[in-house]
Amino acid sequence: MSAVYSTPSFLKALAPLAKENSVSNKQYKAKIAAKANRVKQIHTTRKLADKMDKELTKLEKIADRESAKQAKIAAKEAKEAKKLNQSQEAKTEAKEQAKLEKAAAKKQTKLEKAEAKEQAKLEKAEAKEQAKLEKAEAKAAAKEQTKLEKAEAKAAAKEQTKLEKAEAKQQTKLEKAEAKEQAKLEKAEAKATTKSPVTKQPKQPKQPKQSKQSKQSKQSKANAKTDRIDIIQSICEKLGQTGDDTNNRNSVGVSA
Repeated sequence: MSAVYSTPSFLKALAPLAKENSVSNKQYKAKIAAKANRVKQIHTTRKLADKMDKELTKLEKIADRESAKQAKIAAKEAKEAKKLNQSQEAKTEAKEQAKLEKAAAKKQTKLEKAEAKEQAKLEKAEAKEQAKLEKAEAKAAAKEQTKLEKAEAKAAAKEQTKLEKAEAKQQTKLEKAEAKEQAKLEKAEAKATTKSPVTKQPKQPKQPKQSKQSKQSKQSKANAKTDRIDIIQSICEKLGQTGDDTNNRNSVGVSA
């Protein structure tokens, strides 16, 4: 019995890809040779670099020894030069220091003069301002005193007017009371006259009472006058005390 073998379809599909990536024997050998050549060049380059590194190290050591030698020579020369120029440098430094100190002293003197001038200017301005303040305070105190005096005069005049009105009112009241009492007496007299004969003298029992009413009117006037004097004195004392307090406050403000 015979078997039939067939190529799978996926292998058939890979055939073109394998054909594209196929490399000939010649190309393969060329690649291998190129690779070997690169390895050889790298090896040669490394050897050359190692050799150059050794040479460079040797040259650096020589340069270091030469540099140390030159440094010793330079230090020796510098020491000798320093010894030679030390005295000259000391003289130059002393001269420069003296110059700097002189300039600093001159600058300090100038600053002190400027400060003294500025201080004098400030003191003058302060004195001027103080005088101005004292003048203003004195003016304000005088103005306040004038205001208080006017207020006292106004209050006294007002109180005087009030007292005069009260006196007039009291006087009017007393006069009305007297007129009323007089009318009452006259009415009583007329009534007594009507009841008694014509030849008989009318009685005047109310005459002493009228005299007593006049005495009461005079006493009321005297009391009202005394009360008015007491009220005026009380107002003047209060106003005087207020003026003293204001003057004390002004004096305290001026002294402050």
